Amino acid sequence: MQQHHVLDIPFTYREVASKFGARWNPAFRVTTWYGEKSKLPLPLTGFEAPLFSWQKHVEQQMNKQKEPVREPTKLIELRDHQRQAMMRIAMAYKSGYPGFLLADEVGLGKTITAWASILALGKGKSLRIGIVAPLSVLPGWRNTIEWMGNEGHTVIVINYDKLRVFYDETKADKAASLKGVSKYAKPREFDVLVWDECHYLKNLDAARTKLALNLYGSSGFNLWLSATAGQNPLELGYLLPLLTHLTPQLDSTGSTALKKFEAWCKAYDLNVKRGKFGKWDWDNSLDDCKRLHNLLYKPNPPKHMIPAGIRRRPEDIAGWPSLQRILFPVDLEAEATQMYQLHWQEFLLAIRDIPRSPNRKVALENGLAALTRFRMKASLLRVDSTVDHALSLLEDNHKVAIFCEFKGTVKAISEALTKEKIKHSIITGENPDPSHRENQRLEFQKGDSEVILFSVPAGINLQEGELISGDKPRAQIDHDINWSALKMHQADGRCHRNGKFAKVYWSFANSTKEIRVIELLFRKLQSMNAISGDSLSAVTELEELFEAVSKE
Repeated sequence: MQQHHVLDIPFTYREVASKFGARWNPAFRVTTWYGEKSKLPLPLTGFEAPLFSWQKHVEQQMNKQKEPVREPTKLIELRDHQRQAMMRIAMAYKSGYPGFLLADEVGLGKTITAWASILALGKGKSLRIGIVAPLSVLPGWRNTIEWMGNEGHTVIVINYDKLRVFYDETKADKAASLKGVSKYAKPREFDVLVWDECHYLKNLDAARTKLALNLYGSSGFNLWLSATAGQNPLELGYLLPLLTHLTPQLDSTGSTALKKFEAWCKAYDLNVKRGKFGKWDWDNSLDDCKRLHNLLYKPNPPKHMIPAGIRRRPEDIAGWPSLQRILFPVDLEAEATQMYQLHWQEFLLAIRDIPRSPNRKVALENGLAALTRFRMKASLLRVDSTVDHALSLLEDNHKVAIFCEFKGTVKAISEALTKEKIKHSIITGENPDPSHRENQRLEFQKGDSEVILFSVPAGINLQEGELISGDKPRAQIDHDINWSALKMHQADGRCHRNGKFAKVYWSFANSTKEIRVIELLFRKLQSMNAISGDSLSAVTELEELFEAVSKE
């Protein structure tokens, strides 16, 4: 029996695949092969469509197959806090909200909560469900749907870079003209759209955000998921449909999403303004953060409105420990200090002419590239200190996860651990095969390796006791401190999750510019926590400790 096979062929392999009969289908943006069901050519094996993928959906359409009912493969016991969130989501759905913000802290099981909510909303129906998430998170979604079953709903799981497939370019709609998509493209219709790690949409000028905003209208209900929804009010523009629904009396008109959100911010009396070079600035008002928190997470007014979002932390749940960050300064040796100063002078030389550059955009891009080069070189100078710290934690009977922003640093630490005969796993995202990443993760979780190096800040579960009883406690070292509070908060939740405690060490070099990075990060964490309604005491205590350490 012959049928259509839709393959997940990388762009670089298409030419090879074409020699064995594979053909590119521009209408659906997929690679197909037609032939016997069980006789896929050997060079094309391994590229079969993943479960719940866009390719699998197109394959079923081409072969005129219905979405099969997949029974649950695992018994998932929902916790009380997850059931409470399900109730809130159902209330928002029944009340005609355009969506709901599930902003629970990292490690509280947002994926399971979201899928359980969708199954509850779809009882007795046949839903079309689109799930958009970062590439590193897709395996977790597929696993969750398999574990809990799909109840016959059509489910398509894609990453943010593939949003174009959610547009039907064969149907004309001249009103939709977006970068990267034909002006004749029409958004495909969904009953529910899930936007996992929705902070990926914080930049309203980004192509993927424009594509996402235009898809909102094709969905009956949007479910936004993120423990780090935004560092400040200016990063919440992607929630405009929800914000305007909560404040229908306010003006939010404009020609673009950015203009509409700017108009809403002014109408809501947020302290935003146009600064130098037209940049949109906010004055770091914690009062603004608290007002947004009340708008999103609390009934306003209480008798007539239900919350549009929910946010809980581990300490809000009985018996769950709060996250503990520990500042870990290291002293550079004399030679390393000299190298650091040399790298710093090279950076200053590279950005010397930026203020006088006639093309500011290009100049800033060059400056950012120079800053990245500087940070990469500085990161390598602390490799020995991080390895020594990891060895000390291993001796203290811990398993150690090390977060590095740069792949060169991962390689250097890996080489040092190999010399120490420490078996370790590595997840950097360089290998696109999800099974490779999962194998590395399981190697660490099962105890086959005692250390894991990772540069992917989200979508990895490294909690204690996931697979084996009597598992060793976890410790995490953040070798690189990123300027983004969102990224750092996501990274810090890889081991400390699901009620399991893990200390997180922020490593930095004394008497260097890394101190400035941490100072900026504290401010971003404060505003992000204020919007989320979290206590600021932990950030304040960390800041006070940092000031004391940096003065020693």
